[in-house]
Amino acid sequence: NSVSAGCDLTALFPRFINFRRGGYIAATIGLTMCPWNITKNSNEFTSYLSAYTVFQSSVAGVMVTEYYVIRKGRYNVKDMYSAKKGSWYWYTHGINFRAYTAYVVGILINVVGSAGATGRTVPLAAMRIYDLSFFTGFGVSAL
Repeated sequence: NSVSAGCDLTALFPRFINFRRGGYIAATIGLTMCPWNITKNSNEFTSYLSAYTVFQSSVAGVMVTEYYVIRKGRYNVKDMYSAKKGSWYWYTHGINFRAYTAYVVGILINVVGSAGATGRTVPLAAMRIYDLSFFTGFGVSAL
C-alpha cells in the first residue's frame, strides 16, 4: 500500500515529495493508526469490516450503474484521460454531482444502523437495514 500512496503523494506534490518520501509518509501514517488493534479480537475486526462495507458498497453501486446502465458496457479510454469539455466523462465542469449524491445517499441509509453497531440505541429497523448494509448501500446508490 505504500507504493500506491507514494505514487499518489508524488503526483499531488511533485515539488516537495518524491516516490520514496511518499512511501515513508504512508508507512508512518499507517503505523500511527495502530492497525493491529483492529485484529485484537474477532468482534472488533468484523465491526471494522462492516463499517468499511457501508462506504464501499455505495462506491460499487455507483460504478456498476455507470458502466452497465449508463455506458452500456462501453468506455472510452482516450476520454478517461482528457479534461476537455466535450469528453465522455466531463459532466458538470469535470464533476459528476449525481454520482456524489448517489454515493452519499447510499451511505446515509446505513449510518444509523452503523451507530447502533457501536452500542448506541437505535430503532430495530435501522439495525435490520445495517445487517444488509452491502445490499442496501449498493441498491440505493445504484438507483
